[in-house]
Order: sequence, then C-alpha cells, then structure tokens
Amino acid sequence: MKKEKPTSWLLYKPPLRLSYGTHHSKAMLLVYSSGVRVVVHTANLIYVDWNNKTQGLWMQDFPVKEQNDIGKTSPFEDDLVEYLKALEV
Repeated sequence: MKKEKPTSWLLYKPPLRLSYGTHHSKAMLLVYSSGVRVVVHTANLIYVDWNNKTQGLWMQDFPVKEQNDIGKTSPFEDDLVEYLKALEV
C-alpha cells in the first residue's frame, strides 16, 4: 500500500494523552467545489479495520450555501463548528 498521502489531503491529528482508551473522532470532512461531504465512521484509519471487520458509517452531502442563506445555520452545523473549534481545527 502507498504510505504517502495525496498532496490535496489535509490531515489533522489532535494530541492523545494515552495511546489506548482515548476518545478520538472517526470522521472525514471532504471538501468539493460543490459543497462538503461529512462522513462519520466506526473504523480506525487502518487497513485491517476497513477490510477485515464489519463497520458502519453515516454520510451526508451539504451543498455550498446560496448567497441569501449566508449567516443561516442549522443545529447540526452549529454542533459541528463547535466540535471543530474544541479540537482547535
């Protein structure tokens, strides 16, 4: 498997105080010109989790906001922004 990430990827690794038993997000925010895809998954980002175990995921696409919707938010958007701020992303 290729060990280098594509140059278009931005990886964020928050510090973990312990190497086990520590909360860590399992999510991806994929940004496209047409909007953002949010993916929340149960797998760690290792080959064995994605290929040898049963996992689950939720994903939803959010289109770019129209000009008249700038400033309007949803409870999900508010929670996601608050979470990312807490992670200092």
